[in-house]
Amino acid sequence: NRKLLVGAQQFTVFKAILDKELKITTDYPADIKETITKMKEAAYFSDIAKNVPVSGDDPMKGNANALVTIVEFTDYQCPYCANYVVSTLPQIQKDYIATGKIKYVLKDIPLISLGHKNAPKAAEAALCAKDQGKYWEMHDKIFTSQQEWSSL
Repeated sequence: NRKLLVGAQQFTVFKAILDKELKITTDYPADIKETITKMKEAAYFSDIAKNVPVSGDDPMKGNANALVTIVEFTDYQCPYCANYVVSTLPQIQKDYIATGKIKYVLKDIPLISLGHKNAPKAAEAALCAKDQGKYWEMHDKIFTSQQEWSSL
């Protein structure tokens, strides 16, 4: 909720932050506190509110009226983003999105400057799929097949 979390973090980090934001817990678990502290020192996590505009055109899933919203900025050619989609997002989906605890919004940010020349077309394909009501299916397929197309 207007907190900044940078990078494709492990599920345990998301869980600690989400549970605190949702008031499921009052503090971070002891085994995660040091990680959170290091992330704050490296500017990968901030309790200072950030205002990220979200529109009805952004791909969204979960409870539209949830108290907590995750806004993910993704690059379809980023290997770290792909790892997050395969290893972390399914657990967030199961524990927080499917249960209606959070709203999940995605914003495409192709990083051409990092050599991700195919990322804009991948984002375009996902948005075309959105027009057909298949955004999340295409999102998942693009990431799970990333190694097949990213070097074309």
